[in-house]
Amino acid sequence: MVFFICNEKLNTIEMNQNIQSIGISAFEGMTKVRSITFYSNINSIGMKSFSNMTLLNTIVYLGTETPSCEENVFINSEFINSIYTKPEYTGGTTFCLKSNKNTINSNGTCGERMKYITTTENELIIYGEGEMKETEFNKTIQRIIIKEGVSSI
Repeated sequence: MVFFICNEKLNTIEMNQNIQSIGISAFEGMTKVRSITFYSNINSIGMKSFSNMTLLNTIVYLGTETPSCEENVFINSEFINSIYTKPEYTGGTTFCLKSNKNTINSNGTCGERMKYITTTENELIIYGEGEMKETEFNKTIQRIIIKEGVSSI
């Protein structure tokens, strides 16, 4: 549990493009984290890296290669209901053995600590924390999902 000391306030994890691997239990028990974004390919994810994350519900993977995942990466993180990947993602319908049914059409920033994703199913998902700034979105959006943590739109 590398970041256990941050557990009280940490609610979003963003992995920069230089991260290649995530060690065993690196973020285990981070009970306040709601979303994780990987900005590029990850080579490997260790056992229980994201386990016992009781509020985690959104994973965004912007890489195209399937990472090597040890067992139980997300054990006891049962509220994950949205995993988003790019159309070029080679992992099919799963990410570290979690089912994936959402394909990213576009993504970007819509506030200081706010992000958005549009999916090929014409959904707009807004996540992060804080206040959203004015942003133009595709006119084909048919469904808007505002994740917990967003306080102003």
